[in-house]
Order: sequence, then structure tokens, then C-alpha cells
Amino acid sequence: MVQPEADAPRRDLARRVLSALVVAPPAIFAVAAGGTYFDVLVLAAVVVLAWEWDRMCDGRFGVAGVILVASVAAVALAGAAHAWRWGLGISALGAFAVFLAERRRNPDAAAWAAFGALYIGLPALAALWLRADPEAGRATMLWLIAVTAATDIGAYAVGRTIGGAKLAPHISSGKTWVGLAGGIGAAAAAGYAFAAFAGGNGALLASASALLACVGQGGDLFESFAKRRFGRKDMSGLIPGHGGLFDRVDGLVAVIVVAALTILLSGEPITRW
Repeated sequence: MVQPEADAPRRDLARRVLSALVVAPPAIFAVAAGGTYFDVLVLAAVVVLAWEWDRMCDGRFGVAGVILVASVAAVALAGAAHAWRWGLGISALGAFAVFLAERRRNPDAAAWAAFGALYIGLPALAALWLRADPEAGRATMLWLIAVTAATDIGAYAVGRTIGGAKLAPHISSGKTWVGLAGGIGAAAAAGYAFAAFAGGNGALLASASALLACVGQGGDLFESFAKRRFGRKDMSGLIPGHGGLFDRVDGLVAVIVVAALTILLSGEPITRW
């Protein structure tokens, strides 16, 4: 007879796959379609992420949480209108307002709560800016999602199969150096395949994807650090087998910001890489 402990990873994987099959298609459709579909996707995502972040910091949804949700929603709306500077300003003002509101009730969490306005607002603005590129917006966002998903799958599969030395045992007990290597390899393969499918320099995109895999794992570790700081296992239970939305996009949040800064500084969309 199979022991319950042996069955646990299999059940966890089944829940993950089922949840992904439900959540992923509408999100990918919105990214591919762009326009209002993508704007609504980002707006809905930031509202959920802000609620989860406030839940982590405060434990209940109060005035600071309302301000946080309102500020990141306003940033998303500014980005949808291509008012990029307004979005940056709203994000900064939102962080300040959240800090003041949270400091009255929970001073120890005020800085963390305020950081959420930037941690959620700026990636939302970056995603909207990237997708707004008429030439390369769709390809860029699909590439970033493919790389992040490949990193997660590769790290999970290789890490669970081989195990080995822990990557950051005081932050996340499940991540290993071997898993990181698996994630990097999977991301590089995804980048190369994407170049073959959508055009571009395969070697360059594979290298960029491998670097972004490290960025994504860094974002994952940061979220784990934040949850550990507040004694949380998951951000929420919205997605069975996955925890909260933040638990699924923690790597993508970091990847989007780094990719946007790289593209902004280089002045070249990925179709010219």
C-alpha cells in the first residue's frame, strides 16, 4: 500500500496542474490579445496582489489596505492610458499614504506595507509599457511568461528529483542549487525555442532567458523572505495547490521590471535582439 506521505507530492502536483489549466488560458489570451483585455487583466491582478500584500503585513484589511488597493489600481489605470509619469508619481504617493495609514495601527509593518505600493505598482506599469509596444509588445510579454514558467517548472522538477544542497535554507527550505540550475537550463531552452518560433537570435535570447531565470528565482526568494518575516506560509488560498496569486507571479514581478529596464536602456525590442 502506498503511504500517504509518498502520495502527497503527487497530489500536490495534480492540484498545481489542474489550477494552472484553469488560470493560465484566460491570462495568456489577455496577453496575446492586448488592448482592453490586457489592461483589465493587469488591473484585476494588482487589486488581488495588493489585497494579499496587505493581508500578509496587517492580518486584516483596514484603511491602509484600501489605500494600497486604490493606489495600485490608479497606477494600472494610468498605465492603461499610457500616462507613464503619472503612474510613477501615483505609485510614490501611494506608498507614502500607505505608510502614514499603517503607522497609526501597526508601526512595525508600516514600511513593508508602503513598499507594497511600489512592489506591485511599478511591475504593473512596466508590464503595460512593454505590452504597449505595437511591434514587439505581444512577443515580449509572451517570452517573459514562457521564461518564468519554464524556470518554475525546471526548478521544481529537477529540485524534487535530485534534491541536494539548499539554496537559501533560512528563507526557503524547498529550493536547492540543483533546482536553480534546472530552472536556468529550462529557461535557456525556452528562450532558444521562442527565438526559433518568433524570430530573433537564439543564442542571445537563450542567454538573456538564463539571466532572467536568476532574477525570477531572486523574486521568488524575496517573497519567501517577506512571508517568513510575517509568519505566513502562503499569501492566500485563492489558487488550490498554488497558494495565492503572489505565490505564482513573484518571479514574474521581478523579471518584468528587469526586462523593462533593459529594453528601455538598450532601446531595442526583443525582435531585434
